[in-house]
Amino acid sequence: MRYSDINLLPAAQWHHSWLAYFLRWIISYGRYVLIFTELIVILAFLSRFKLDQDLADLNDKIKTDKVILQSAVAFEKQLRLTTKDQALIAREWKNQLLWSRYLQTIGQLLPPTIVIKKMEAAPDHITLVGSSSSLNQLNSFLNNLKANPAFENVNLEKINTSLTSDQESLITFSISLTPAKTYVKY
Repeated sequence: MRYSDINLLPAAQWHHSWLAYFLRWIISYGRYVLIFTELIVILAFLSRFKLDQDLADLNDKIKTDKVILQSAVAFEKQLRLTTKDQALIAREWKNQLLWSRYLQTIGQLLPPTIVIKKMEAAPDHITLVGSSSSLNQLNSFLNNLKANPAFENVNLEKINTSLTSDQESLITFSISLTPAKTYVKY
């Protein structure tokens, strides 16, 4: 007699009932389901140790990174202020270079008989106050300023004539002009 031939369930009328089918299923396939479920539970339990260690490592890394970032806050603020100051200085330097080009152009166009006594430079215009002994030279200077691409809106604001102590005619004037934004001479 073989062991597989032994049937512990009696062959009675309840042999075809739902309880008998359930017991046969539990004995044959159910044990595999239970073993598989227990393996999953054991694996989940064991993986918990690894996950807890990973979480602890991440928390430690976050704490150290937070300390590093907090220590760098003052340096970053200083760096931002420095770069902002450098940007302002660079912009001012560029503006000064542009103004020097405009002033150099005015100096090149200035006739020898005209003397500039006062020059006011604003971001959008330049005012020249000066004197000349010749009306032709003043007219030539104005025409050269108007013809130059470095300047726009060249206007003669004031003009006065007076006599000097030598009884010579002296013309005082005020000229307003706008630097051209597109004029960049390298």
